Amino acid sequence: INSKGDGRTRYDRKLWDILLQKVTPTGRNVLAIATSDAHSTDAVYTGYTEMLMPSLTEDNFRKSLESGAFFACSKNLGNPEEITEIANCLVESIDPTAVALGEKLQAMQAEDPKGKYEAPKDVDAPKVTGIVVDQGNDTITIVATGDKNVRWIANGVTIEIGNTIDLDDHKKLLGNYVRAEIFGEGGIVYTQAFMLDY
Repeated sequence: INSKGDGRTRYDRKLWDILLQKVTPTGRNVLAIATSDAHSTDAVYTGYTEMLMPSLTEDNFRKSLESGAFFACSKNLGNPEEITEIANCLVESIDPTAVALGEKLQAMQAEDPKGKYEAPKDVDAPKVTGIVVDQGNDTITIVATGDKNVRWIANGVTIEIGNTIDLDDHKKLLGNYVRAEIFGEGGIVYTQAFMLDY
């Protein structure tokens, strides 16, 4: 869903949402990865997939891939519409650091409306440290480090901003999945789609 500088893949998140809308009603998920596709040292650490494993073994790696226990991550965003949406969400925040980052993105787009966001390589992307699914209250909460903005997406549309989504607030907008994107100065992290069973 995101590769290298996100030039060729800048609309792949739209394709992913279309696939999720068609496939999740059958009970199957569509897992997403990101990669640097590095053919040169300049492309290293542009896109990557962060695996959740108890230890670094081939068996754990395979189990992580098969179960979807990983995040797609990128230092680049090449889709101007996504950048605009993220910038607008950030400037509406009550967090001054988020507002400053949103204003930086808006200034970047004012200078070059078709430009892409390239995160500084020395700034880490947000790191997800926990996901809390509360079945009783129908909420999902993302716990992440660093300055970040969490957008919740269902059927290809952002339906909530913030670390927690209350699914009951969005019954008319939800289909069979919801997913989250966590953006910070150091890049973007994509969760796998959460399958909804109700």
